[in-house]
Amino acid sequence: MSDAQLLLFIITSLVVIITPGQDMILVMSRSIAQGSAAGIATAAGVSTGLLGHTLLAGLGLGSILLASETLFVVLKLVGAAYLIYLGVRLLLTRAASLELTGLRAAPLRRLFVEGALSNLSNPKIAIFYFAFLPQFIAADTEHPTQLLLVLGAVFSVLTFVVKGPVGYFAGALSAWLRARPRVLVGMHRTSGAVLAMAGARSIPYTLDESEVEFEAVRAQGSGGQNVNKVSNAVHLRFDVGASSLPEAVKQRLLRRSDHRMTREGVVIIKAQQHRSLEMNRAEALERLQALVDSAAIAPKRRKPTRPTLASKQRRLESKVKRGRIKALRGKVVD
Repeated sequence: MSDAQLLLFIITSLVVIITPGQDMILVMSRSIAQGSAAGIATAAGVSTGLLGHTLLAGLGLGSILLASETLFVVLKLVGAAYLIYLGVRLLLTRAASLELTGLRAAPLRRLFVEGALSNLSNPKIAIFYFAFLPQFIAADTEHPTQLLLVLGAVFSVLTFVVKGPVGYFAGALSAWLRARPRVLVGMHRTSGAVLAMAGARSIPYTLDESEVEFEAVRAQGSGGQNVNKVSNAVHLRFDVGASSLPEAVKQRLLRRSDHRMTREGVVIIKAQQHRSLEMNRAEALERLQALVDSAAIAPKRRKPTRPTLASKQRRLESKVKRGRIKALRGKVVD
């Protein structure tokens, strides 16, 4: 997982966590009814409950990957559609209110357990976890289950980082939000936009096969009864500039120094691994789709940095040491 993907995950998670929901209302209600310590204990319980959802999601993801990588891709697409659905619902929010409930006093340990059970018993959170976390994991990741568990733990820590202070300052914060309903609407819509974008970025660009040209050619190589006799190999041609791909994806493809790309911006792929023309055609399309998918990911921008004082000092010391070694290479005098 790259630094850019991790940063995107953290930003998306923070926006989702900040949006008031069932857990946020429970934390604020406990804090107002019993004090700041009660709010923090409830927030800690809610965050711990998320670890349970993380464990369940990790076990489920591991089972799905063992069954089929294609099934994992299907899960990601279904999850992306669910995130887009949630995002659209939040974007269409016209009015929002913060309704806090009066609760009886209870020991802090009981409040912690209550927060964890409230989170664990919420099926919407389980569905959200299965839809949200896999969007940041590639199907070819070396250890996907471990990565999902790490992402879930990070989400849990971020939850406490946000909801812990909310529990402490619940009185002032609830009064401020109640007096400004437009702020609540804005928070819901912002969260909706982020969720919709998170879901949309996981849906791959679908190639229009009418823009792809295929030509059957004779297979090359040694051996085989069909070599140089039957036209079962495939030449695929795809004009990037004339395609319907988004402009940003086109530019990234054209800037690549790929041997399959001509100077005119045409991708040429030859597939001849299989004896069947249809299978070679499908393989060529799959390789083209993989090339387009890789160009759909925006590369991380490199920022120019200045060498630190310590690095300059190390460089000078290395030069001095190297100079001394070279000085010892002189002619030996008896």
